[in-house]
Amino acid sequence: MPRIAIVTLHGMGRISTTYAEPLRVRLADAFGAQWNEFWFGAVQYQDLLQANQDAVWSRLPPAVSDNTWSELREFLLFGFSDAASLEAGKERPGSVYTQAQERIRSVIAAARDATDGGPLVVVAHSLGAHVFSNYAWDCRQDSPAAGVWKESPVDDPYLRLGMLTRLYTTGCNIPIFVAGHAEVEPFQPVHPDFRWNNYYDPDDVLGWPLDALSESYRALVTDHAINAGGLFESWNPLSHNKYWSDSDFLIPLETDLRELLAASGGPTAAAEPFFVPPPPPM
Repeated sequence: MPRIAIVTLHGMGRISTTYAEPLRVRLADAFGAQWNEFWFGAVQYQDLLQANQDAVWSRLPPAVSDNTWSELREFLLFGFSDAASLEAGKERPGSVYTQAQERIRSVIAAARDATDGGPLVVVAHSLGAHVFSNYAWDCRQDSPAAGVWKESPVDDPYLRLGMLTRLYTTGCNIPIFVAGHAEVEPFQPVHPDFRWNNYYDPDDVLGWPLDALSESYRALVTDHAINAGGLFESWNPLSHNKYWSDSDFLIPLETDLRELLAASGGPTAAAEPFFVPPPPPM
């Protein structure tokens, strides 16, 4: 039986249902036979939004949808309507906010069953960090104002993140959602070994450090400024989608997973060093 669960959440924009497969393959290659000690699950909520976004895009006149800036306009429509739709009307029963949380809770329930309640590691990219933060905040409230925990509370410590030991966020844009509030507080984890590592590239305009948000964030989160991407992305906003293939993120993730595995009583034999292919020649 696997000992540790890894759950991923995707970011904004048009997302493939196999978005986490490259990360899973890289980790499986890095761990070899030890990979059997892990369970890997991917939360997918983009399908709650994409059909509506495609319908809006299809109604735009060609002068807007088929010009020099059409790709940027499409990204803004899909990406920022994701953020707006997941927040708008979240107190309303059956909201997209609640449906997204239902998807998270379902994958975490599968993680619980697969590992018999073992340690939980969450890897969330971009908007997914905010979506998961909302889930974590709501599930820790006695009377949540919105979300799945308001509509269908479940008395299950695992689903309420009692075994969440690691949270990795990449290209996190939580500050965009909370900067307008006078008080900015993170969710409060319950596991004594919990650690939150936030990776951002200073050239990524959608990826932000978190320790500047408040003293409580500074106490909870460790920020890591990295240079994500290869020759053509690391110096510009294209770095936003390169974290999960960059050694500056992958090697610390792999190292931490090995430590968790050893602490949980799993095999401790050293594996081959993680290999990240070099950028293609110019």
